[in-house]
Amino acid sequence: MTVLSTGPVENHPVGGVRPSQQVRVKIINGDSDNSSEVLVQGYYLNGSRSLYVLESLSLIPGEVLTRNYFADLDAFQFVFTTDGLAESSTEISFWGADASGQLVTAHRFVSDELLGSGVPGPQGEEGPQGIQGPQGIQGPPTLIDTRRVIDNGVLAIPGGDGNLITFNLPEIILTSDKTIELTAFCRMDFISDAVTNFYSYVGVVSLVEPTLGTLVQAVFGEEIFKRNTDSKQTVISPSVSYLLPNLDPGTYNFSLNISTGGEQIESRVLYVRYIYAKVFEQ
Repeated sequence: MTVLSTGPVENHPVGGVRPSQQVRVKIINGDSDNSSEVLVQGYYLNGSRSLYVLESLSLIPGEVLTRNYFADLDAFQFVFTTDGLAESSTEISFWGADASGQLVTAHRFVSDELLGSGVPGPQGEEGPQGIQGPQGIQGPPTLIDTRRVIDNGVLAIPGGDGNLITFNLPEIILTSDKTIELTAFCRMDFISDAVTNFYSYVGVVSLVEPTLGTLVQAVFGEEIFKRNTDSKQTVISPSVSYLLPNLDPGTYNFSLNISTGGEQIESRVLYVRYIYAKVFEQ
């Protein structure tokens, strides 16, 4: 698995117009026999780092894919995680573009310029054995396994109350103490046809494990004033994360629960939902 990043990209307005209103990503699988996978994550940087783009792409041998993403933001960052047998043969370029689609040179990155990339040089000759140095500090944990489930299917449910969906991750079996990092994300709409002045919504996103209980829960809610009787759609994109250090050996089943509530809600629509687990060994 290889992780590449643009790093933080400044995109503040110049003369009232941001240099880039969108970004263009081109991905090439240069392997003639094997496939690769690329996870694209885009973050809005505004005092905090908020995920706003999440897409998983599969490339067959020799395939070239182009994707355009919204980027009319003061600052952003894109991260690309490549995997699969053709991981080393998968190349990525990243370009900013203005409203007319013209490329912005200042926001240009190719594979060799993305953070985390680089081609190793040739192996040099082995030098003489040196004296043994002092014991160093313990290094960072090593990623040994991942579990990831993404569903982009559209799910529409009438009304505003109750459990929307439970999204399960394949079980994780630990044979010794390990650390697990969990991340979950979803995008949902609340649609109101209220004729009164206000409507309200509540979205609850929870990470759960039967033996451990509710690990973390994020609640997103608001009461909104309606200025007219037209149907109103409100979009939210909540995310949660949790770290479980030094878990005991055993079998763990993690799930993402999404429930909603509110008043004057006609229906709810769930779009992408995503749960990702990383298993580390110290």
